[in-house]
Amino acid sequence: MSVFTSMLMIFKPTLLSSLSVLIVCLSWFCTDDITHWFLENGLLLNPSKSEAVVFGTASRLRSADTTGGVKVAGTGLQFSDTVKLLGFELDQALSLDRHVSSIVSSCNFHIRALRHIHPHLTFDAVKSVAVSIIGVRLDYCNSLLHGTSQRNFDRLQHVQNSVARVVTPAPRRSSATDLRRQLHWLPVRQRVSFKLGTITFRAIHTGTPTYLACELHWHQPLRALRSGTTTTLHRPHASAQAIWNNIPASIRDSATLVTCTVLKHISSTPHTRHATSSMGASDSLFHDIWRKLKKFMLTD
Repeated sequence: MSVFTSMLMIFKPTLLSSLSVLIVCLSWFCTDDITHWFLENGLLLNPSKSEAVVFGTASRLRSADTTGGVKVAGTGLQFSDTVKLLGFELDQALSLDRHVSSIVSSCNFHIRALRHIHPHLTFDAVKSVAVSIIGVRLDYCNSLLHGTSQRNFDRLQHVQNSVARVVTPAPRRSSATDLRRQLHWLPVRQRVSFKLGTITFRAIHTGTPTYLACELHWHQPLRALRSGTTTTLHRPHASAQAIWNNIPASIRDSATLVTCTVLKHISSTPHTRHATSSMGASDSLFHDIWRKLKKFMLTD
């Protein structure tokens, strides 16, 4: 039986100078308590599969002494440069450069393979393979990419453009924007915004997941202002709030459960138009909402 345990400890920047003292406290109190809990429940903590990392800015990491490592289950464990959680790779500076490099390398491998078998497949088959093998890698946990560097977005966008040229097929110098619109694919940055927007929509109108819904609060100005009547969120420099406030009011005000269900269904397949074209005439309102949302985000 395998159990995944993740522990996050946040310290003030002024405490990083005494990181060695904090590591001793971590070894004596936190990791020992976790080890005892595992033993009391008939489990065994495996130090060989454990990882530890210190997150911080580049200047703080240079001033901190992390050579001592941390003790887990009586075994010394050195700090790593990166740690992988559920397939998502986090580096010390949280720049996500390593994770993006891993995605680009994996996608390029499958793009080359797809290019070789493309002549033997139909257009629909090639598109399905591209979405199921390469598209899922670009979309997996992509909401965490919000706020990453433009360089990382450019690298991921280059991968998506290459996939579009293979699926179509089209020459290398052809316009990737036209090909993406032909395939009904949102650009990488807009896919990130779309996922954050739909997650925020569900959290507001359904209250799930609770740990996200409790962090969202409506904007309430200190005095009577025209903005006080709008459905905008108080934004303490958070990604979800900023994206939600930029969505058109006609979409933010669509608070019915059916609308939320339709948007949830569409968010699972944003690469095609079949989710909207299969709706009946009675669902024209939701088709209009999806059209406005896609038009808002389909800007290159």
